[in-house]
Amino acid sequence: MSRHMRWGPRQYLLVCIDALIGPLSFLLAFLLRFRGLPIVNFHAFEAVAVFVAILGVGMNSLYGLYEEIGSREEAFALSVASAFLVLVLTMALSFFLRAFALPRSVILIAWPIAAVLYGLARVAFGQGTATQEVLRQRADGLVPEDVLRETAAGREVVLEPDLATLLLSTARIVRLPDGVALALSAYELHPHQRFVRRTLDIVLSFLGLALLAVLMVPVGFAVVLDSGLPIFYAQERVGQGERIFRIFKIRTMRNGAEDDTGPILAQAEDGRVTSVGRFLRAIRLDELPQVWNVLRGEMSIVGPRPERPELHDQFKEDIPGYTVRTMVRPGMTGLAQVYGNYATEPAVKLQYDLVYIFRYSLGLDLFIILRTISVLLQPSKSKGREEPIQSWTHSVH
Repeated sequence: MSRHMRWGPRQYLLVCIDALIGPLSFLLAFLLRFRGLPIVNFHAFEAVAVFVAILGVGMNSLYGLYEEIGSREEAFALSVASAFLVLVLTMALSFFLRAFALPRSVILIAWPIAAVLYGLARVAFGQGTATQEVLRQRADGLVPEDVLRETAAGREVVLEPDLATLLLSTARIVRLPDGVALALSAYELHPHQRFVRRTLDIVLSFLGLALLAVLMVPVGFAVVLDSGLPIFYAQERVGQGERIFRIFKIRTMRNGAEDDTGPILAQAEDGRVTSVGRFLRAIRLDELPQVWNVLRGEMSIVGPRPERPELHDQFKEDIPGYTVRTMVRPGMTGLAQVYGNYATEPAVKLQYDLVYIFRYSLGLDLFIILRTISVLLQPSKSKGREEPIQSWTHSVH
């Protein structure tokens, strides 16, 4: 999924700049590492330069760095994530092919240089790179003549979908004796999709468990020093088919944080959050133990975030179609997490979840996983709500 837009001169100029930034970052890394250009190693740079240029442009395109960018924080987070993938793929190429055997130190130094230069290029172009006017309109108030008039004039029309519109987006055209119709099929994954999805979940959950094992000594020590035991805690969540399961997290709030208030969403300046907990929340490290839920089959890596039963019941009453999100396994990350944030209204998150469910593909899963890397670098994404939740019956129709 991407924020589609027409390209203008600025986008093409950014592509050219990025194609130069990739090789330039490695050239600067050579100069910093060896205080010059050692002939014995430089032939590897000459071999990999074109690859790095193309790879950099490709990763930047994948991360939406040629589209509208909301803030400098987002621009630099996306740039770091993109440059990180360039680093990983270049290092893999260097490992497997002797002709591309760049010094590892050069590759590591080139990564932050490329990330900073990619980000500065976005700042220089004023963050937003859209060059066309956009008409925003609710789908339930759609006037076809107005839409055709706007698109004919070269302006993009952006529809805020209702549930019926999202359902129709997956329909196929059926020819009838007296006209045409749209046919809807029941939502389900094909057997090969379920196999690939579960295999991806198992592989990534094992990697996550290995990372958790490495980090738990320093993280656990910090949690205990800050607020005592326990380090972990379990919490009831609503899973697939509205079944209740227990999710595992690293504790980020003081003990007994909800004794007086009951289950509520975290606020922007929530006094219940500990000092260490605030840091863990900012980089989402408190969610890492959920890889155990993924391995057990209660969750997937990607899917709608599981909600607490009390809040789920409230949202189900207030927001039409809310239970549709429980048709699939909940996830550690999802479309609502990479495009929204913690404080995004539940009705808006539901729209993202429905788009994910009705337009599922392995490519979309991989896209969300890659975009999650940039989300981890944006602390503002984890900031709580500025005000307590009320009701969102007006938000989705």
